[in-house]
Amino acid sequence: MTSQTPKLQEIGCVVAFYSGVGKIRGLPFVQMHETLQTEDGETVALVIGYDDATVDALFL
Repeated sequence: MTSQTPKLQEIGCVVAFYSGVGKIRGLPFVQMHETLQTEDGETVALVIGYDDATVDALFL
């Protein structure tokens, strides 16, 4: 028996970007080391940190 985790879709907004690392607002349920994807499923970033307001992501 396999359990399927439901996909949670959130839309974030990049508010700053420097040297491959972006600060993103609007992803309140993100977890460390989670991959971020575009609408068409392309992986574009990896979460490397977060605080109450923003997420730090390393863009690939």
